[in-house]
Amino acid sequence: MDLNNIDTIVSIARECLQIQSKAISTLAEALDKHFYELIIKIHHAKENIFFTGIGKSGLISQKIVATLNSIGIRAFFLNAVDALHGDIGKVKSNDIVICISKSGNTPELVTLTKHLQNFDVLLSAWTSDNHSRLAKLVDIHIQTPIENEVSEDNLIPTTSTALQLCLGDALAVCLLELKNFRLDHLALFHPSGQIGKQLTLTIGQMISERDPSSVKPKTPLKHVIIEISKKRLGATVVINHSKIVGIITDGDIRRTMEHHDSLIGLNAQDIMTLNPIMMHQNTLAKDALIEMKKKKINQLIVHNDRLISIGLLHIMDFIKEGL
Repeated sequence: MDLNNIDTIVSIARECLQIQSKAISTLAEALDKHFYELIIKIHHAKENIFFTGIGKSGLISQKIVATLNSIGIRAFFLNAVDALHGDIGKVKSNDIVICISKSGNTPELVTLTKHLQNFDVLLSAWTSDNHSRLAKLVDIHIQTPIENEVSEDNLIPTTSTALQLCLGDALAVCLLELKNFRLDHLALFHPSGQIGKQLTLTIGQMISERDPSSVKPKTPLKHVIIEISKKRLGATVVINHSKIVGIITDGDIRRTMEHHDSLIGLNAQDIMTLNPIMMHQNTLAKDALIEMKKKKINQLIVHNDRLISIGLLHIMDFIKEGL
């Protein structure tokens, strides 16, 4: 293959995605009452839910477990090999065990499932073959139909794992709806990272211990410029007797210079923008950013319950937070 041929590489990638896309569409059409039964069983489950698989299917199982945990559903990954050497003791009566396998004939999973039949648990399997050994051993079988993997040798798990992953996501989304999962629930399980910030970070928290930037209405323009340069926010708040009366941005100063030969004699009140856009300190940062983009502004005044300015945020502050 010519590694310098961009079209060839892109063509291969597109074919890969098209094959997987077609397989996912086939899976969507194949879902039936068995999927519904599994969803209802999990929704009403009082005990633990285990996912197990070997190799790449095992990795997919771990991802599904992580997704379910993130929405408050108690799920665990069960290493099939370790389970056959004692870890099967983790499984208790009324648990649910879901085996993920492309072929449905993986020896370790078949052996594990046979032993689990001695437990009072619900057994499910996701395989590509309705007539596989696993399909015949479990209570609920869900077919993940696949014609071929993407790789030419049809051996490397690609399309099969894509289907398993998508089925896991579909399972999670259905359970989300049944649980009436709300944003405050999501925030509870995602206190950190980008999701956590979008759900919990407020603009008041972003201000932290930053020294507020402000001037008075009669502050000479020269000192206004010094204040804006000093705080490096591209703007300053105009305050009169603790009340927010305006804002001055570096853009206001540039426009003033375009229309005046001299800045001598000009004060803050002469060039400030009245009725500036401001938000309460408890406003979520993600909501504030949306509003700033909508209003096409780069600075935002943050106020407290008494409408007193506690600081100024620049749009770059939101970018630094990863929002």
